[in-house]
Amino acid sequence: MGGARALVEGDWVEARLHDVAVRVLDVRGAVQITSEGGRETVRYVADHEAYATGHLPGAVFVDWTRDIVDPDDPVPVQVAPPDRFARWAGTAGIGPDTTVVVYDGPGGMIATRLWWALTYHGHEDVRVLDG
Repeated sequence: MGGARALVEGDWVEARLHDVAVRVLDVRGAVQITSEGGRETVRYVADHEAYATGHLPGAVFVDWTRDIVDPDDPVPVQVAPPDRFARWAGTAGIGPDTTVVVYDGPGGMIATRLWWALTYHGHEDVRVLDG
């Protein structure tokens, strides 16, 4: 990341909301685990409703259960292969020189997963909104 901080504060993001070189991604969602009869069930959900209710100005919604995963992998929500990931990134407005800021709801688990996936696929400037 060329010395860039991985975590950024709200005021840092606010100052860059209208910068065309910055893309803000809303990736709210959850891993829901339920237990019944001694058996656990895991559901991976994207929270499009939270995005629709309110999001940072200009933020693009990322459905982490569909957009950035490999639908052909038998293990759920595995990171998409390079070609599929690159197509999604282009659609989301992310180029090689884009500063990407990701955020989600409480806990930041999904945002950090997207940070990791972008970094894994070679994107050099990815930040996570802290808080």
